[in-house]
Amino acid sequence: MDRMVPPHPNPKAVTTSWDYSLMRPALIEASEIVSAEEAERRVLILVNQSMSAPNTTDTIYAGLQVVLPGETAPAHRHRAFALRFIIEGSEGYTAVEGAKIKMSKGDVILTPSWHWHDHGNEGSDPVIWLDALDLPLWQFLPINILQQFEEPRYPNGSGLSQTISAQAERIIPGHTTDLNQDVFSYVYHVYQGHGFSMVKSPNDTIAKKIEWGPRDTFAVPAWSEVSHTCSLNGGFAYLFAVNDIPMIKALTFIKPKS
Repeated sequence: MDRMVPPHPNPKAVTTSWDYSLMRPALIEASEIVSAEEAERRVLILVNQSMSAPNTTDTIYAGLQVVLPGETAPAHRHRAFALRFIIEGSEGYTAVEGAKIKMSKGDVILTPSWHWHDHGNEGSDPVIWLDALDLPLWQFLPINILQQFEEPRYPNGSGLSQTISAQAERIIPGHTTDLNQDVFSYVYHVYQGHGFSMVKSPNDTIAKKIEWGPRDTFAVPAWSEVSHTCSLNGGFAYLFAVNDIPMIKALTFIKPKS
């Protein structure tokens, strides 16, 4: 019985981190090898080290996507809800159901489920962002589909996510946050600052120390004990995080343990 219904959350994901200084060159190299037309979307998927694609955590998919100057990623729509956190570039845009939304560093852009959308870059530098989708959830459903748009125009519309959400945290220099543990999964992206996080997932015997700096990304599995520390020198740390709180709350109400 415990194998099917364990006494506590037992995620398959483990604490995993990605260094942006290593990921960016690989992303740019991939964009030079594979054209936008060939790939449709050029993304380095952030795969959890204990799982396979599309899992960054048990419930969240994340990846780094690039659009080069002058490119347009063709319009399509899919069942999965998508969230984009802009890392670099100033002349990129996403068009959702006909509404063109300019991308600037630090912006969050939502693409609701089954909404037509495309991406473009009207500037002279690459535009890179963090994709976050509830794609792992859809792997278990028979309606996980993608549809290409056949014309260069599409209807207008709107919508909100009921599966994944996002949050922002500010940590003052030299401060360590209170230890937190809850049933939700998180994918953190460092907007600004330096520091480290101590994460003890249900699969760890001891806490792992993840040192981070600007544009780094790391995954925190459900039911992990986690705290964040901002370096004493270097100013405030700003952490952006995608979470699965709406999805879990919609399925069952469990009070977080903090």
